[in-house]
Amino acid sequence: MTQARPLPIAALTRRHFLAMVSAGAAAAAAFPAAAVAAPAGPIRVGLIGGDSDGISLLARALRADRGFRLVAIADEVDARARRALDIFTHHRRRGGPHPQVEVGPDQVLAGADAAERLCAIRALDAVFVAGIPAYRSGHVSTAIAAGKHVFMLGPGAVDAVGCRALLGTADRAEAAGLSIGVDLATTGASLSSDAGIDVRWQRAPWRRFTPGGSAAQNWYFDENLSGGVLLGDGFGVIDRINQLKGGPPLLGVGRLGDGPGEHAVAYRYPDGSLVTMRFHLGKGLASRFEARLTDGSPLPPSSGDGTEAIGAFLEAIRSGRPDGWRPRLDRLVATTRTALLGREAARLGRALDWAEIA
Repeated sequence: MTQARPLPIAALTRRHFLAMVSAGAAAAAAFPAAAVAAPAGPIRVGLIGGDSDGISLLARALRADRGFRLVAIADEVDARARRALDIFTHHRRRGGPHPQVEVGPDQVLAGADAAERLCAIRALDAVFVAGIPAYRSGHVSTAIAAGKHVFMLGPGAVDAVGCRALLGTADRAEAAGLSIGVDLATTGASLSSDAGIDVRWQRAPWRRFTPGGSAAQNWYFDENLSGGVLLGDGFGVIDRINQLKGGPPLLGVGRLGDGPGEHAVAYRYPDGSLVTMRFHLGKGLASRFEARLTDGSPLPPSSGDGTEAIGAFLEAIRSGRPDGWRPRLDRLVATTRTALLGREAARLGRALDWAEIA
């Protein structure tokens, strides 16, 4: 029996990037170089992504700001979109729907074009982008092209082309007076020490991943594994280490482990220090992640759970002054590229320098 070969990164790029960005790219050149007026009433928001990331983002937004209304949800899978809505209606502890959730039955959108249809809703002021990381840069492009502000989760993409596309979209958003808020927090992580950082958390998956061969074979064939889990785990810690070191690493080396998604990475930073990380997927999509700063440098304090960033994003829209967001977007892209550098070094089994994934 012939073994399946890992999907080349170029093929992954074409499938994910071109399929999800085309709608946004078609309209991108039409941006006016003018500021977008502040909403006259409550900010109307649509959510892309009904999985755990989207539910978590929405829950934090509802804690951060009482002045917006969720009016639409989109996901490729209808059951996920409806489950997300159900959590904020029938499954609340106090009973009854959340007063800020005003999603009608015809505003729960599903299918391959669900994100595009959500962004086309004229009444929306902003879009929360929390879908599969492979599609996020395309979803952001589509939303900006439709004249919507965007708040997105990291990682922002799963390849270098997606990172470059996100930076291009940011340029167009600035010209149009729109904003792209970002969440750089580490979900559910706790840090035990400075010199020896031990970060572990569990995810409660709604679907299970069953290994079908070696780690190398599974690297690209499972979309969530190659995109969401391997780049998303430790994302906030990588961002904080980059901030501590004054920028991203010069190069990364890595190797695959025996289990699906298991890999070890070492980053070399410009100051000569080394940071090592190890990733492992357990039962289902539960994850285990460890990081260590070998020079004993203290880690900057956690940036929290992202609630403050969401609140600031919504307040900026309300005030009609959605500016000052670009440095955080550039930082998200640098963190995404750092995670990508480690993942690809492990997959290829050789050292990679920053220029190869920029």
